[in-house]
Amino acid sequence: MRATTFIPLLALTALAAWPATAAAAPAGRKVADAASVAAPDPAKMEEAGARFRRGVDLYAEGDLGGALVEFTRAYELAPRYKILYNIGQITYQQQDYLTTLRHFRRYLSEGGDDVPPPRKRDVQAEIRRLEQRIGRIDVQAAPETRILIDGIEAGAAPLASSVEANVGRRHVEAVSPAGDRWERFVDLAGGDAVTVVVGPIGRRWMRAASSDERRPFEDAPLPLGSIVDNPNGAAAGGGGRLWLPWTAAAVLAVGAGTAGFLAWKASRDLQDARNSYPANQDELSRLHDRTRTFSLIADGALGGAVLMAGISTYLTLRAPSSAGDHRAAGRLALLPLGAGLSALGSF
Repeated sequence: MRATTFIPLLALTALAAWPATAAAAPAGRKVADAASVAAPDPAKMEEAGARFRRGVDLYAEGDLGGALVEFTRAYELAPRYKILYNIGQITYQQQDYLTTLRHFRRYLSEGGDDVPPPRKRDVQAEIRRLEQRIGRIDVQAAPETRILIDGIEAGAAPLASSVEANVGRRHVEAVSPAGDRWERFVDLAGGDAVTVVVGPIGRRWMRAASSDERRPFEDAPLPLGSIVDNPNGAAAGGGGRLWLPWTAAAVLAVGAGTAGFLAWKASRDLQDARNSYPANQDELSRLHDRTRTFSLIADGALGGAVLMAGISTYLTLRAPSSAGDHRAAGRLALLPLGAGLSALGSF
């Protein structure tokens, strides 16, 4: 595409026609459209012309972003189909092929029979080439989830159709009504049609294949800390993982017993050293510190074991007992605190 040649030529043509206050509507347009073209707002036309000329100057200076903004604003003020071609030229140079394709299609649609046949053939050839530089993404997510592709909102799930996107690595996001966000990255090649599952889906339902048949989505990988329904009916973090807190309680209990035994042995050694004559003060200090350390470890581990046993009992009693009980089980974190352990969690 020879954008550096096309835009100046098209700009001169458009500028030459800009002062016109009346124009015939292209064949096939509605009467209302023709009326709006025939009676433009002079103030808007003047501003649109100024912005268009500014866009041409910015483009000549290499400021593609500034030129794009000015051309777009000019089109909003005075919709001249020729401006769409200029916008498409710029977005092509910015490698935004999807936006270019959309503007070229609109250029032919709005221009209709006014587009010169040679230009129409060139644009049609460019459209066929651009169609090989985009792909389609079929995004599946829970109902009412907002879908964004590269930060641009595509609608709410379930989408009516797949979404066109530029080739390359695309960023797909899903935002739940509660504000939770999930994201996926997908490498899209020209002509690809890929399906992407974003966010937790669980027992949510797709649109029914028939009036009396519905099929659930398959579960998607979940981010850490998420709790959603799963197809088996057991809540995440429920009975299937109750062995974790019970195991922690058992390990802490064994640790308390071991530390207690070592503290008792160190205490016996300290007592023997005190009864010996002459007593070695350095040895007494060492045995005293050893006894104190093991005693603190034993106390901390015992307290942690009791706490974990209580939490494990609580989780066991409230774990779901049927497929209809979907209450989320508590989540627990153990943090070291001094000589003992601190338990943090939500239940």
